[in-house]
Amino acid sequence: MKLRKGISVAILLLLTSIILNSFGAVHATVAEPGKNLNIKFLRDSGYGYELSNTQKIVWKIYEVGNDIGQTIYCLKGGPGFGSAFNSTGHTSTAQPEGFNYNQYFDLRKPDEITQTYKSVLPQNDETYASLMWLFDNFYAPAEKNASEEEMNRAEENKTILLEAAKKYANEQGLEGDDLDFLTDDDIDAVQQLAVWYFTNSDGDYNAENKTFEFRLNSVKDTPDSVMKALSEFSSDDGWERSTACKLLFQYLVNTAEANSSYNYKEISEEKPVALDNTTITQTKQNGRLILGPYKITQTRDDIEYSLKAEVTDGAGNKVTDVTYLDKDKLATDKDIKALVGQEFYISIPENTNIKNVELKITGSFLATKATYWSAENQDPQKDQPVVIIEKEQVPFEDEKSYVEKQFDLSLRKFIIKIGDKEVKTGDEYTREPKISNEEKEALKNGETTTAEKVHPKDALSVKTGDIVLYTIRVYNEGEVAGYASEVTDYLPDGLKFLENSEINRQYGWTSTDGKTVKTNYLDGKLLEAYNGETLDYEDLLIECEVVATVGSQDQKLRNIAEITEDKDKDGNPVEDRDSIPHDVNKDNYQPMDQKENDGDDNDYEDLVLKGEYFDLSLRKFIASVNNGKEEKKYDRTPKVDVGSLASGDSTTATYE
Repeated sequence: MKLRKGISVAILLLLTSIILNSFGAVHATVAEPGKNLNIKFLRDSGYGYELSNTQKIVWKIYEVGNDIGQTIYCLKGGPGFGSAFNSTGHTSTAQPEGFNYNQYFDLRKPDEITQTYKSVLPQNDETYASLMWLFDNFYAPAEKNASEEEMNRAEENKTILLEAAKKYANEQGLEGDDLDFLTDDDIDAVQQLAVWYFTNSDGDYNAENKTFEFRLNSVKDTPDSVMKALSEFSSDDGWERSTACKLLFQYLVNTAEANSSYNYKEISEEKPVALDNTTITQTKQNGRLILGPYKITQTRDDIEYSLKAEVTDGAGNKVTDVTYLDKDKLATDKDIKALVGQEFYISIPENTNIKNVELKITGSFLATKATYWSAENQDPQKDQPVVIIEKEQVPFEDEKSYVEKQFDLSLRKFIIKIGDKEVKTGDEYTREPKISNEEKEALKNGETTTAEKVHPKDALSVKTGDIVLYTIRVYNEGEVAGYASEVTDYLPDGLKFLENSEINRQYGWTSTDGKTVKTNYLDGKLLEAYNGETLDYEDLLIECEVVATVGSQDQKLRNIAEITEDKDKDGNPVEDRDSIPHDVNKDNYQPMDQKENDGDDNDYEDLVLKGEYFDLSLRKFIASVNNGKEEKKYDRTPKVDVGSLASGDSTTATYE
């Protein structure tokens, strides 16, 4: 899963890089063919636009022979296209084949625009920055040959613009819902006026009082029909559209002016929002799981963006029943974008697989290519420079996982004393478990769920009547504090539970059959969660007596201990991540190093009671030699050392 996620993120970054690089085209490095541009009064809707107070026409610019609906705006109001239009006629007299535009520049790099062409642009740095903010935030409709994906992106672009304008309107105490009535042609005409506001000093074009009114031909597809104010088109929501045109214009111009220090020279790859690194916790409320707090921080305020959220469970399935809660864990009707900058929680069904719940946010922001086009040897009186706007959505994503903290207790058993002899060397018990720093690190990093504990497991020799003292150690290797509320010790035949032992009473051991012995001694001793450095543990001691009698064979006495009940720090039942309490198979027990996975909550120690054996040994030796003359005697009788035989280290004495 992590691998797939890493690959998908890499692909996303690669695609983003390709998009941004392609939008960095400049005149000197990209060979663009010339464009034959012309103007028309009627747009695809069958209507044209003019300003009611001046009768100045808002022409639609198009590419001759390739009229696919590009977003093109005049940079100057008035002259252009051979001065082919006038203030009253609605039919262009420009040459049918249009005018050749063969000079182009990247408007993000004003220093590379020669002065001849630069003169029509704002000379003031702040005004130029405001104009570029407009271009970056304009709506560019999908072209006529657009794919479904491109059409969806364009619609998202439109939604971003109108939602931002609505927010502005609401802040001004105005009716923002009228913006929903705007047509694409309405928006296009308003955006043209916004460009003129920053590129013309002529009040006829900059709509300085921001109370302009559009007039449209009263008969669709008839350019010379009587012009009528948009507000009078009652059957086409004219009043709402007229109001919305003024409102959109005010939003664009006022916001652009407020962004006079806008950094337009580079398209940033930085995503506009990111999920904070908050510590996510889980609680229950009204039969649902509450996860949080989450927080999404806006990292850029220079762009508009879309934003969606999705929650997946521990199996990677989408959780459809998700409710957002505010910082006080109260339900809110805010969507994910409205929650940016605020702490919030998510509420999901209690039966959700929460081992790895992921909140993923996705969205996109607009990257804009704004290209200045003009005719060679530009004539300020006849040539109208234009800007062609091209939009592309740059995707981004971020995610934050809630990995359920896991409970994990581990048990080890070791002998510390047989009879009056401690099983130790110096001050160390030789059978006490040792855990390396490497194992602790692997546990910390999730590379293992059980740290390897090194300690001898060879059977120790005992005699009938020996008292054996065991230590049972319970570790917390998990991320949740809790209790080993019951530990059970299973005694084999030949090993007796000493009911009246002071140690056994101290540790609360009890038994009803003398074979299965239980204690709740650790029920009140909290085992803290593993902190990445120190494994918290608690010890139990238990004493047993060897009551097996010597027979003809060795007898192995295997004593097994197991955690049979556990709970979390709040006393709730809890699932151990790699063990099941009370599942030891005493009749076919498999030690940790020999079993595939029977959990790490049990362990054993072996004793051996040596048997008495019949054992004859034979040695042959020469006593004398008679060579026919006389007998010669030898003393080759074996000298016997029974030390190793007596100690049990050998089954054969030493014969010399």
